[in-house]
Amino acid sequence: MGRVLAIDYGLKRCGIAVSDPTGTIAQPLKTLPTYELLDFLREYVPSNGVTELVIGYPLNLDGSPTELTPIVEQLAKDLEREFGLSVHFIDERFTSRWAEKQLAGYSPTKKKQWTDALAAANILETFLLKRSQVQ
Repeated sequence: MGRVLAIDYGLKRCGIAVSDPTGTIAQPLKTLPTYELLDFLREYVPSNGVTELVIGYPLNLDGSPTELTPIVEQLAKDLEREFGLSVHFIDERFTSRWAEKQLAGYSPTKKKQWTDALAAANILETFLLKRSQVQ
């Protein structure tokens, strides 16, 4: 196995979550500006035993692609090429709303800091659960 890293991609910010070394437990890692994403991944992925990547797949409520969908699809191709790792998509509808509810009562600063990372953790948890059901 190995660590699985998930990305909740946004035009301004990206949430990052990572699994434990056995690839079974998801935990939020950080939220960072989108322009820092590739530099972060170039440092984090090789030095932390990441073996797979998961990206939240943006869809409208009716299941149709959003304006962000082709950007995320291209990102997946770029990451697969750069790191040589499998990249998986998980439907990200409602993950940010779920994260916002988890942070109810926290300061606006904390919410901004952790919403995307919690959304990424939800994406990762969904992936890990689906993968365990297949095995």
